[in-house]
Amino acid sequence: MPIKTVVLHVGMHKTGTTSIQQSLGGFDDGRTAYADLRHLRGRQVNHGYGLTAMFRADPRPFGIHQRMGRSAAAMASIRRAWLRKLDAALALEREQLILSGEAIAMLKEPELQALRDHLLRHAERVRVIAYVREPVGYISSMYQQHIKMGQRRMLTALPAPEYRMKLKKFQRLFGAENVTFRPFDRDRMVGGSTLTDFANQIGITAPADHVLANESYSLDAIRLLWRMLRDHGDLLDAVGHPRPYGLLVAHLGAQIGGPKFKLPAALAARRIDRADVKWMQEQMPDWSLGTPEAAQGEPPALADFMADLGAEGTEGLRALAPRGAADDDVGAQLAALYAHQVRLARPSILRQSALDRIVELTFGCIRK
Repeated sequence: MPIKTVVLHVGMHKTGTTSIQQSLGGFDDGRTAYADLRHLRGRQVNHGYGLTAMFRADPRPFGIHQRMGRSAAAMASIRRAWLRKLDAALALEREQLILSGEAIAMLKEPELQALRDHLLRHAERVRVIAYVREPVGYISSMYQQHIKMGQRRMLTALPAPEYRMKLKKFQRLFGAENVTFRPFDRDRMVGGSTLTDFANQIGITAPADHVLANESYSLDAIRLLWRMLRDHGDLLDAVGHPRPYGLLVAHLGAQIGGPKFKLPAALAARRIDRADVKWMQEQMPDWSLGTPEAAQGEPPALADFMADLGAEGTEGLRALAPRGAADDDVGAQLAALYAHQVRLARPSILRQSALDRIVELTFGCIRK
């Protein structure tokens, strides 16, 4: 049996998972290898995409598969290709193989069991490692991530950690002795980062070129993206492809300054399930996840907080918007800036007549 231990790193979301993946992609020291599941274009160091395609009963509603509108036939072909890549990685003559993807925690229990059974046909043991973030920080960071990903349906809903739903099934299926929970806390992690702590956990030397990824944006950058999603759904639908919005996200994130995005603690605390936090705390008795009661005061409504754009946002957007957008109209400026990102994206992503619709929706800010 070539692989002795599969290290299954399952997130959670917003705990430095992307940094681990981008820093360890291609890692192989002769004893431990980071699985190469590259199939579609890109490095695909996040194994969650492939593992959900392989083991989710219907992966089409998930993430990139949904955004790309993949058919059942396309997904069947992708599934077969990814299974070949996984089995090739499991055939390596290594002691440890790393699989990393926060989406693994979103698999339903029968799907996760199928993944476990497949791995144990090739390896002696599966060790699960999950990093856990305290609930207020998780809610704030995950809400920001939903906006950066363009998830309009999540604008009015704060995401809960759902520790039990995501993590308890790993204890049931893999055995509590094979599941390690680590605090996402710089004061508690070896070297102050998820990468160095993870490397220490599995006995490898962390790469010197530590990649910092998916960093937090400014409060006003996220407020502008929130307003884009709230006010210009028709424009986003006319384009029908995620790439221009992704370009807008990166552009505003890089150019709009100010304090980092953070929800008021009292607002985030409204979403906390105390019984859920209590269960997670029992699994990690030597680290405090904080108490929801510590968030005092009457919080603003979520929509009011997100709509309260500051000077950094208004002035920064005015400087970035193409000429022709009204100086005092944030909505028109956002639409014009988005239309510019459409022009930068490949023309092949656009639906037939989409440019005509964009011209109409952006008040004539761009021309064919």
